[in-house]
Amino acid sequence: MVTSIQKLHRAVKKTQALLATGKQSRFSKTLKQRVIFFVDEAHRSQFGKMQKEIRAAFINSNWYGYTGTPIFNENKKQLKGDLAVTTEELFGKVCHVYNLRDALEAKPCYRLRGTCNDNW
Repeated sequence: MVTSIQKLHRAVKKTQALLATGKQSRFSKTLKQRVIFFVDEAHRSQFGKMQKEIRAAFINSNWYGYTGTPIFNENKKQLKGDLAVTTEELFGKVCHVYNLRDALEAKPCYRLRGTCNDNW
């Protein structure tokens, strides 16, 4: 399944409301299954209440975050309640780093050579 955090949160909330009334939905089983989340752009949008509620709903889940702009102690926001404030606090220790230097050495991208033109 590929979705946004907003759509997944809405599905979780609707399913939880149904379960509270004793009803089931096709999505109800999914909440109990073993699920792995691969989160792209795993930075600011993942640090709020929606993500915390989604994690709580998927009781057998593992989470992996991918980001080119991780949140470190140096650039974190102020702690609000018990919400995570760094990428590591939310997703755990770094599994792998692929940086620009690696990309340049592997040649999937090219170095840019710019020139300055003062005639603008």
